[in-house]
Amino acid sequence: MHSPFTSRQKNCHWHLYCSHFRDYHLLFDEHADAILESIDIMAERVRRVGGTTIRSISHIGQLQTIEDDNSDLMSAGEMVRILMEDNGHIAKMIRDAITVCDKNRDSATSNQLQDILDKTEPQMVPL
Repeated sequence: MHSPFTSRQKNCHWHLYCSHFRDYHLLFDEHADAILESIDIMAERVRRVGGTTIRSISHIGQLQTIEDDNSDLMSAGEMVRILMEDNGHIAKMIRDAITVCDKNRDSATSNQLQDILDKTEPQMVPL
């Protein structure tokens, strides 16, 4: 199951056109895979602490904080700009979640989120 953020990564991956196609194409695919992996890691952690995880595409829609993008065509530079903004939004949400974990003395989840944050922030650097 893809999050809206992963879907945007895949959308950019599939609709890319530019002189550096191969580099961007591989980069967008790598980012989508990393995001999906982090979603799986956190879903397993949520279940471990007794929570419930997303159950359907409509449930994802109810929870999403990144708007869908159905643009037909966009330049590679615009794709990178939008994905960097999304990464900034995700990084903020991760920081907020770390604060909640720390207040509740859930260091295991906080540590996993910090690891995900470490992997998210370098992706915010312009290419």
